[in-house]
Amino acid sequence: MGNLLSLRSRTAEHANLVQAASSSGAQLNLFLRPPPPESSDAMNIYSCTSEALDNFAGSLLDCLKIREFYHARNSNKTGAVSMISSDSDEDYLRLLNSARVVSTSVVDARSTADGILSILSFLSTGPNDTPAMLKETTAANFAAHPSLVRILADLIVSSMIFDSVKFDTPQLLNDMPLFRRTRVSRQKNPNATPIDDRIPGDDQIGLVSLFLGSPVPCLHLIQRTLVEGAGANVHGLLTALSLLAVICQLYLMEEDRPRSVDSDDPNATWLPVDHSELGKLIGHSAAPDHYALRLLVGSVLIYDHVAGESAALAGGAFDNSSGVSMRNVIRLVQQRAPTSEVANATPGLPPLTVDSLLASLRYFSRNSAHSPSILRLFPE
Repeated sequence: MGNLLSLRSRTAEHANLVQAASSSGAQLNLFLRPPPPESSDAMNIYSCTSEALDNFAGSLLDCLKIREFYHARNSNKTGAVSMISSDSDEDYLRLLNSARVVSTSVVDARSTADGILSILSFLSTGPNDTPAMLKETTAANFAAHPSLVRILADLIVSSMIFDSVKFDTPQLLNDMPLFRRTRVSRQKNPNATPIDDRIPGDDQIGLVSLFLGSPVPCLHLIQRTLVEGAGANVHGLLTALSLLAVICQLYLMEEDRPRSVDSDDPNATWLPVDHSELGKLIGHSAAPDHYALRLLVGSVLIYDHVAGESAALAGGAFDNSSGVSMRNVIRLVQQRAPTSEVANATPGLPPLTVDSLLASLRYFSRNSAHSPSILRLFPE
């Protein structure tokens, strides 16, 4: 990553965002459970996005179970092809379950993307949201509505985990056409056991296959939703995303931050998703840094593509006025992320390593026309 580190640091705008966050009290606190918002507008957004998060959390947990099944089944096999028999009712029911789980995940992912758009829009809007005061207004909203910031963070982290599961479990994509072919085969077989497999339909399976065809389906969906829904507030959304990235950096730079919490302690109210079962997973006692790293990289990747595709900033996250400070992001990933899969102490989740996070930054930036040529052209 030498070429990445040789890029000029965008310190001026980054310093302005750091100042705005510090003066307003906006922060990422993984060890406190924020109270619900008091204003009616914020409460409406909180209720809708909480429901979206709960639904997506359930879908993600089901996908993690499918991942666990495949990893156990294929531990002594090579290749990513599902080992099924069209005559086996057990295997067909597993395929049907996989198709239904992923179909539901696509619906929930859309609600998640809409929730991220609504929270970012709310946090970047205020009585004084002129361009000159946008950073201060957004930072003040972050400080005033920590519960919305927490749900925003949870939605992005959950999306990052889903994309990791998809990347780590290619069978999820392979199962879709395989299920459709097997269903047709069974319909032609008079001896096949009758099974109600009308849902999901072929059209839905086709949409799911298109969704999973992206290397990072959730992030792409979020980016497209923000670009299409930002309207005149695109700079506000970008300011909120860059502020979120800066807050993550400030958190990870604290040398005395808690590294773990006893998850059996009844007073440990720090679980990132405090209202769903997923919190027990992504809030594992050894993983607060993992949570912050996923959030940091996710917010930067979303920022980079929204800025580029909306033509708001020609250089995306590398633009002089982005405030992201890519040099700082990469240094923190290198310093804080585990260096090997063994160091990833979060059971049930795909491995989180320095290489995986840097590969995400490299892939997105190398495949974006607005990235600097030095980044797009340097060898693997």
